[in-house]
Amino acid sequence: MKGNIKVVDIDYRLIVENAEEGIAIIQDEKIIYANPRLCELTGYTREEILGFDIKEAIHAEDLERVITNFRNRIAGKEAEEKYDFRVITKNGEVKWFHVRPVVIEIGGRPATMNFLIDVTDRKDFERRLSMSEKNYRELVENVNSIVLRWKPDGTITFINEYGAWFFEYKREDLIGKNVLSTIVPKMDTEGRDLHLMINDIAKNPQRYIHNENENVTATGRRVFVLWRNKPIFDENGELSEILSIGSDITDKKRIEKELMFLATHDALTGIKNRGEFERILSIEIGKADRYNEPLALILFDIDNFKKINDSYGHSTGDKVLKRIASTVSSLLRNIDTFARWGGEEFVILLPHTLMSGAVRTAEKIRSAVEDLGGEELPCVTVSLGVTLYRKGETTDSFLVRADRALYEAKGKGKNCVVSLY
Repeated sequence: MKGNIKVVDIDYRLIVENAEEGIAIIQDEKIIYANPRLCELTGYTREEILGFDIKEAIHAEDLERVITNFRNRIAGKEAEEKYDFRVITKNGEVKWFHVRPVVIEIGGRPATMNFLIDVTDRKDFERRLSMSEKNYRELVENVNSIVLRWKPDGTITFINEYGAWFFEYKREDLIGKNVLSTIVPKMDTEGRDLHLMINDIAKNPQRYIHNENENVTATGRRVFVLWRNKPIFDENGELSEILSIGSDITDKKRIEKELMFLATHDALTGIKNRGEFERILSIEIGKADRYNEPLALILFDIDNFKKINDSYGHSTGDKVLKRIASTVSSLLRNIDTFARWGGEEFVILLPHTLMSGAVRTAEKIRSAVEDLGGEELPCVTVSLGVTLYRKGETTDSFLVRADRALYEAKGKGKNCVVSLY
């Protein structure tokens, strides 16, 4: 967590409620949240869909697959990352959905947050590919999906008009070119080598019947596409081409990223929230026990924060919290975990750190915060408690000792650091 955090205030409820894809939260195999788009896709009102047993809406031929995936994912077992299935809408219509579920926690119990897009038209298109050549060509050219054929070496042999438009190319500028030098960047924004992925698709097409990946347009704009890939074999059984049909999911991926950020970060300060910190703490304690490595904890809060809110207003109080979060973040290493513990209280986990190093970091934080006051913000100070993990102890005892150190710092007059082994 190196460098200053740019804090952006986002109304996540507004994003979810106006998303172009359906979003549902499912717990105990019942829908406990559905956004307006999902209601629109299924024909149910919000009141009708809440509490709905998902088994009642899933097509009989897909029911076992969907329920098995849901139960395995909740139990932490292997499950499909994303897949297609059919839903029966309120008026009896059958629709195909593509779903990407993510496990979250609601009320202390596991649930799944599901991002759903309607792929009924794409499924119908795939079904009609067996039509006559004339109708096939008309269908390919008029469908609002990317239709791409390419050789195992990456050479593009066909792309439909929509696909060329989507990637901001003229069709003749893509035919005969390689996907790796045109529509597929070397690396995606998360550092994944997409050229390796393309080579693997050519070698193991059966593993990529569905895949989502980042692509790039002629102007350098990054887009996300949901691909369905079908290998085409010659008379000798050798792979000759791959037929890829793509749907634009750029907005869907953006919303997923924003929602996942919300699930793990504090909306005001932009640093990690308590739930995410507790998850990381459990992992780091396991490492400390396994490898006998030091692990330090700093717990701190803002002195007299209530007076700041009472004297200057909550808006100023929020600015103080943001500024402290940004300042402290700039003092920490990438391997450290910084989170808002609650209210004006913050917590920092420092792996591979002995007590002396943790105290030095705490003193740097105390000094930096003390220097923050100025024309825009009132002068503030913090009190900090520091402790070191004892091998084999519980998470609670580790946190309680840090809290006790913080309490002692308050008792010593505040604006100081207290360490307890």
